[in-house]
Amino acid sequence: MNKNIALVTAAVVALLALALPLSGAAAPSRAVQPGLWEIKVSLETVDSEPARRKYEALKKIWQNLKPEERKKVEAAVPRPGVPLLQTHRVCITAEQAREGPAFSGVEEDEDCRTEYGEAKGGRIPAKMTCEEQPLSAVGEVVFAGPKGWSMNMRTTMRAQGEPPTESVMRTESRWLSSDCGSVKPEKD
Repeated sequence: MNKNIALVTAAVVALLALALPLSGAAAPSRAVQPGLWEIKVSLETVDSEPARRKYEALKKIWQNLKPEERKKVEAAVPRPGVPLLQTHRVCITAEQAREGPAFSGVEEDEDCRTEYGEAKGGRIPAKMTCEEQPLSAVGEVVFAGPKGWSMNMRTTMRAQGEPPTESVMRTESRWLSSDCGSVKPEKD
């Protein structure tokens, strides 16, 4: 049971962590404006009995963490039915804005595989599966021109011996300025 709960926690944290770099790194490839971008991410676990039980079990595990570690984990894992919101800013260089096509084909990392479908009318369907972190997701990326895009994903997490839980992740990105100010570009 504790191992399954730890996997669910890792999956939620990994999903949110995936959204942040994806938001900043992949967007420039669709002919977006270089400069300062604001990325808003909302992650909400669908309120259900299995999700509430898992969250309560996680809270018991978190009690054993050091206070500063517990605070970080609690801030990264949304309570069922309550969206976890994060906003950050990224700097997109002119070179990054000109890079080759992203949100196309297949992307793979150590655990997850993301498949992007054919773009139609500024919309690109996407599917993600992760083996070690037992989750799958479906959704789409929507481009609103060179100064904005969004992503919506619905995920299902399946820990062994537990009922699946679902989450909804929404990302909205908007261009703010051609001057990044103190925000430095991320390196690949």
